[in-house]
Amino acid sequence: MSIGDTHVGVLAPVRVSQLCNFPNKTNCQVGGTCQFLWGIVSICGSLTRDCSPTRVVDTYNTMKAYRNILKSVTTEYSAIPDGVTSRVVMIGGQVVGGGTKAAGTVFSYGDAPWFFKFKSSDLSCCDCFHPSASGQDTLASILRTGLTCTRATLCCKDTGDPLADGQCAAIQYRSHFYGGLFPISENRPETDSKAIW
Repeated sequence: MSIGDTHVGVLAPVRVSQLCNFPNKTNCQVGGTCQFLWGIVSICGSLTRDCSPTRVVDTYNTMKAYRNILKSVTTEYSAIPDGVTSRVVMIGGQVVGGGTKAAGTVFSYGDAPWFFKFKSSDLSCCDCFHPSASGQDTLASILRTGLTCTRATLCCKDTGDPLADGQCAAIQYRSHFYGGLFPISENRPETDSKAIW
C-alpha cells in the first residue's frame, strides 16, 4: 500500500467444499477415482477423507469465515485516506500494520471465485484438487473480468443451509454478475495499473 498508483486485488476463495461433488471422477495418477486417490494421499484430508456432510459443512464454514475476513480487511484498507497509516494490531505475538497508504493506491475485492460452480472438467485428474488447464483458464478469466451467471455458466447460490451451500447444490443462472479485479473498458486500457498478487 506504500507504492503509489498500485491496484491491490483481493479475491474470495473458491468453495473447496465442492471437491466432494466429484469423488467418482477418474484420477490419472494411480487409477481409480478421486475418492480412491484421496484415500491413499492426504490431499485436503480434513475434507476429502470421507466427504461426509459434517466435513463439507465444516469446510464450507471455514472458507466462508476466511472470505468474510478478506472482504472486511479489504474494505478497511480501502477506507484509509492517502497519506494515512493503517492501524497497528498484534497478531500471534507480532505487530502488523502501520503502513502508509500512497496516493493512487486502490484496494478491490472480488467475490467471483466464491460463486464459481466448477465442473468435473475444471478439476485436475492428477491430484483431484487443483484446477485442470481448462479450469485455470476459466478462473483466470473470471478473476480478471468477472463472472456472469447464465444457463451455460452456473453459479453457486447461497441458501443459508451450509451443506447445500458447501456442495453448491442451489444454483443461480439468471444473468447475475460478480465483478473481476481488472475489468477492461474503453476508458481504461489493460496496462494502466500495476497489480500485486
